[in-house]
Amino acid sequence: MSDEEFLHTLTPTESDTLEDMGEPGTYPAGAVVFERGGTADCVLVVRSGRVRVAARRGDGADVVLAERGPGELLGDLSGIDGQPRSASVTALEEVRGLVVPLRAFREFLMDNPRAAISLLELISRRLREAEARQTG
Repeated sequence: MSDEEFLHTLTPTESDTLEDMGEPGTYPAGAVVFERGGTADCVLVVRSGRVRVAARRGDGADVVLAERGPGELLGDLSGIDGQPRSASVTALEEVRGLVVPLRAFREFLMDNPRAAISLLELISRRLREAEARQTG
């Protein structure tokens, strides 16, 4: 399953509602979209371009967790719990997307339980993928 399936599970009404809550955002290649430890103030739906998601190990080395592209949701963990960013996200090429403020995204999830379940499925897939990489 592709992460972008989260967006494809939205009904037209849900999709329109989410679209109305956000603003277009553009990030040039090399730009830091989210910084690990940064304030959780929004989520990003990638429309075009690719990003690298990375975390820092205890020894200071960066570990690439994933590359994400069009149709994918970024900042979802912080979108749920409001905690600081757990990873850094850097644009590998120009990225265009929909930036949805955290408060609006949380309201969207509360008002749209189907979308909230889809998000839980997305997070579960990502966790399983991460565990599979760890266990080899």
